[in-house]
Amino acid sequence: MKLNIDISVFIRSGGSFGHVSGTLDLETLPAVGDTLSFAVPRDAAILRPPAFLGLLRVEDRVFDVANQATITLMLEDLYFDTVEIAQAAGHYLEKAFGLAVHVG
Repeated sequence: MKLNIDISVFIRSGGSFGHVSGTLDLETLPAVGDTLSFAVPRDAAILRPPAFLGLLRVEDRVFDVANQATITLMLEDLYFDTVEIAQAAGHYLEKAFGLAVHVG
């Protein structure tokens, strides 16, 4: 089942960094409160940044009324201490899971 995801990313001392979005192919539809693991990449050569544990909880599910085949999972917000750490986590999510990072 193809699911859209959305993750807001923040810097603890400086506000919003941006967001991560994209499509994941999962066997089942996660419920609100379930946790998705991004801890192990599809390609073992890609290293997860130590500051990113890779576990994100589903906070909401959005069903698109106009396009009933579209479901978006709103995952919990990510908070990082520095822009560099946020960039490293975003790069990991791009390379390991094909997601897109939108800065700004």
